[in-house]
Amino acid sequence: MANKNKSKTTLRDSSSPYRLSLDEKTHLPPLSEITSSDDEDANKSRYLHYRPSDFKRGTLFVDVHLSQETQQIKISINPDFLMVSCDCNSKVQKLCRHLFRVFSDLLKEEKYNFFKRYTEFPYSDYDFFDKYLKLDHKYWRHTEAIPKTEFGKIYKFEDSIKSENILPLSVSIPPPYREESAEANSIIFVMSGIRYVAEIPFLIPCISKFNVRTGKVLNFIEFKHPGDLSTGKNLVQKALNAFSEDFNQLLGFNKKPSEHRETENISQTRLIAFNYWKCLVPILAETGDVFYYSGFERKVDLKGKPKKSYMEKIDFSIERTKISFTLEQHDGYFKLLCHAQILDRNVKINSVYPYSSPFFFTLHDNTNLYYQFRSLEEGNIISEFHRANYCFTIQSQDLEEFNKDILAPIAVDYPVAYKFLSFPKEIQLNIVEKRIVLEDHGHYVSFNLLALYDNGALFSVLTNGSANLIYKFETIQIQHRDKLNEELFKESFVKLHPSFKIQINDNALFLSKESLLDEQWLAKCQYLMSDVTFVGIESIIDLNLHLGEPIIKTDVHQGADWFDVSVSVKFGEELMTPEDIHNALKKRSPVTKLKNGKIAYLPDSFFNRLSKPFRHGTLTEKGVKIPRQQYTLIDKLYDKLAKPNLAKSLLETTQLFLNIDDAPLIEVPNNVNAILRGYQKIGFTWMANLSIHKWGGLLADDMGLGKTLQVLTLLQYIKNNAQIFFPHLLLAPTSLLFNWKEEAEKFCPELNVLFFHGFSREKNPEELNKYDLIITSYGTSSVDIEFLMTMHFHYLILDEAQAIKNPYSQRYKTTMLIPAENRIALTGTPIENSTTDLYAIMNFINPGFFGTLKMFKENLLPIDNNDNQERNDTIAELIRPFILRRTKKQVAKDLPPKTEMILWCEMESEQRRIYDDYRKLFKKNLVERIDSEGLERSKFYVLEGLMKLRQICNSPLLMKNAPQFHTTSCKIKALMDHISENSLEHKLLVFSQFTSMLSLVRNQLEQQSISYCYLDGKTTPLNRKKEVDTFQNDQSIKIFLISLKAGGAGLNLTTADYVYLLDPWWNPAKEDQAIDRCYRIGQDKHVMAYKVICKDTLEERILDMQQRKKRLAEEIIPTDESILRTMGKEEILGLLD
Repeated sequence: MANKNKSKTTLRDSSSPYRLSLDEKTHLPPLSEITSSDDEDANKSRYLHYRPSDFKRGTLFVDVHLSQETQQIKISINPDFLMVSCDCNSKVQKLCRHLFRVFSDLLKEEKYNFFKRYTEFPYSDYDFFDKYLKLDHKYWRHTEAIPKTEFGKIYKFEDSIKSENILPLSVSIPPPYREESAEANSIIFVMSGIRYVAEIPFLIPCISKFNVRTGKVLNFIEFKHPGDLSTGKNLVQKALNAFSEDFNQLLGFNKKPSEHRETENISQTRLIAFNYWKCLVPILAETGDVFYYSGFERKVDLKGKPKKSYMEKIDFSIERTKISFTLEQHDGYFKLLCHAQILDRNVKINSVYPYSSPFFFTLHDNTNLYYQFRSLEEGNIISEFHRANYCFTIQSQDLEEFNKDILAPIAVDYPVAYKFLSFPKEIQLNIVEKRIVLEDHGHYVSFNLLALYDNGALFSVLTNGSANLIYKFETIQIQHRDKLNEELFKESFVKLHPSFKIQINDNALFLSKESLLDEQWLAKCQYLMSDVTFVGIESIIDLNLHLGEPIIKTDVHQGADWFDVSVSVKFGEELMTPEDIHNALKKRSPVTKLKNGKIAYLPDSFFNRLSKPFRHGTLTEKGVKIPRQQYTLIDKLYDKLAKPNLAKSLLETTQLFLNIDDAPLIEVPNNVNAILRGYQKIGFTWMANLSIHKWGGLLADDMGLGKTLQVLTLLQYIKNNAQIFFPHLLLAPTSLLFNWKEEAEKFCPELNVLFFHGFSREKNPEELNKYDLIITSYGTSSVDIEFLMTMHFHYLILDEAQAIKNPYSQRYKTTMLIPAENRIALTGTPIENSTTDLYAIMNFINPGFFGTLKMFKENLLPIDNNDNQERNDTIAELIRPFILRRTKKQVAKDLPPKTEMILWCEMESEQRRIYDDYRKLFKKNLVERIDSEGLERSKFYVLEGLMKLRQICNSPLLMKNAPQFHTTSCKIKALMDHISENSLEHKLLVFSQFTSMLSLVRNQLEQQSISYCYLDGKTTPLNRKKEVDTFQNDQSIKIFLISLKAGGAGLNLTTADYVYLLDPWWNPAKEDQAIDRCYRIGQDKHVMAYKVICKDTLEERILDMQQRKKRLAEEIIPTDESILRTMGKEEILGLLD
């Protein structure tokens, strides 16, 4: 019994560790240690499957599937032995059946050194493996350690990101240059690549069969060589086939694989192809039939039939991806996360194409929609992060190296956000220099915009990077670029040429050399970006440009009546002549051709400094000659320190004529029987100073401010203080001659005045020379012009000087022939119709002031057609010393208020019907006439038709061949209501430009036995005076009917305080003149002025036009302005709406 017990072997539990030694050669347990098993079934043939499930700190966990059993074995790996166990809890002598079968299989399959790798990195670094890695357990031979999902890929671990794949964005290359596009038939185009030869995507035409009704492609017939296509007219297909030919020239569709590998610079070829696709994608995004073909393996087989199964319909998107990164700090490691956005939507990439150096990517939501990367470098970066699930993990000890090799290049081109566990030191970098680097690319020139920072770093402002990490000795510092000024730099350059806008997302900007030469664009660019350093201009071939600004020098020499201005404009050694300068200024072109053939840019300073003197001066050998009256033009043309006498003289002149309120007043002669107001003393002084300089002047005060008194005071002053032997001649409208005679007798009785008018006038020079002042009319002066030309006058004075506003008129021409030493013009409306009015008056008071009429039209007249502020300012500057304009509001503070109102009238049905019928007929006929004869030849018809519409507004009875009209017009009814209401306590002035309208009002007044006064163009001067005196002095007469043309000037009717304008005039100045008959000095009552307007008619449009166009004269002369400018077709037809 005892012997039997001794023969029994002691058993152990299989879950207890069991030691197995390792053979030095195979690194597996020797067969002798695993052959003996206490499990009788261990050697039986059963299904066996096992795989590692985990690895922890030197212990490998293996799941074993044996028949229907599943157990886990543990293998602790040491350099010389293994400690094994199994959770089957079997009682065994050595190994349980699960361990036995596993090791038997390892020996049988000769999986030598299998356990040795678990003693090496990364398994040997227990902390690193436990924190970052896990087993990818497929089969024994394919088991590997990979990063846990949340860590993406780990820097410096196996196939992690490499520095050679993180390159700065390369400079783009320009698009292919072509003078004209190739043509193509109506075919489809296919994107493909040669799978085993670089797989560079290209475009190739393919003939297809399609359903005519649906347009759907049914089959693919053959690929076509781009050069073999018959031409067509489809512009899109022309462009696509041209690019297909470019790809053929680049790649050689029929080359053998060996030829590709041996002869091509793959990197450069790939870059060129990528830039072709940048041009293609916008076109392909618009067209429909584009396919991807995967059937080319080693070459493009143009003879083989396309396989339909290899074709896939695809689309392209022009949207660009916004790429950004975030560096996050964790306990012991960092994570670099990549973010992609399209249209502010976070996206994740599904696939890239091609796999190596990808051009395109697709998204999960549409795998057939292709997006192009911004660059090949971006494609490489994004594909790296795509394979890493958009995350790379960096251990803290590796961050410095990672930053240098990987993160720093990324941060240059892309924005990186930094999230650290503690606050890092942040530094704001400052730009110390901005550069634009030019490179020659044949037909194109590239521009790279760079910013040099105070730390020595140089960044392209076309990149999106914003902040860089500096990490040394575990110290973190963030350096921020000045993105605001980078963006401003970029924007200021991009806006200089429209083609830059579509290149804004590229890393370089391109212009063709033709564009560089167009209007001297490059020189203009240099001038406009004067704070930028341009590099590489000298390397650009075929640019016949002079670069750099001109040196402009001017000087002034004063003569008796002129200023001689010498001008020097030099480009290097090339000097522009005054004629060259004049021509350049006249053309207003920013470029000029120099004598050496080079093209030079003319900066704004050239035009700003020289335009005015050359526009108004006369060319000389050295520059220009400017009349002394235009002294305001030379203020910036000479050195005041070098010419103190000239500066002093001009300062004194400026004080006299530009600062007239501060100029010393000349004492009013004691023999003037009037007390002049302050502003009248200033006006008299101003004219007296002009007389001393022998300059003419325009007194343009509001009507009613006493222009007559100021002029008479001047004439009396001249008589008292000057030795003159010639009379003064005054021209005025006939209606105002008696006014002047009476005013002279009243205020200056010592002036010897001759009334030179009527049949009894004596044309005797000796007799006329006895008088101080000769008063005559414009009409008389025209008749007696030959006689007057034999006389010599000291002052020639024009009252209501707008009478000569037309420089083409006979009246203007004859007036200019009258000889006089000095000239004065008086008018309250120096500009009635256009600035040509101003030319006529200014040329009268200072002959030659604006040069010839042709010069005036070329240089200044365009302001009538558009609001050219520069030209307006120039006119204002020139004429300011010679025009004195004060309004009642400015100087007559004691005048009572004036209220202007619209008296709206609604037409009754009969009048409205007549108006609408004629308006429709007129508009229809007008459109037909303008279309057939043109607007210019239709102007008379336009004026005739508009006048008839205005007459209907007053009353249809005003028209010739008037239609039957049986009621009183709405305007007459409204007027009579106002007369009944207001005539008891007020006096009323009623104006109309139609005497026939005044006749209708007269009939109404006579029917109601209302007394009135009347004045029109047929009223003689004597009767005119009688009517005025009667209205002013007879309190029983409350109504004065006046035609606008005859009574708009020269009347003093201050007893009236109500004014009615029965029909609006195109020129509001005429209406102002009418109102000023009573609103003038001497008025002590509140004046009410009514414009009587028919609602929804042409008259309402006239009011709108008056308001829109009341600017021009206010900019030139501070007064009301003209209304009647040249109207276009649309504006005329708009009046009839």
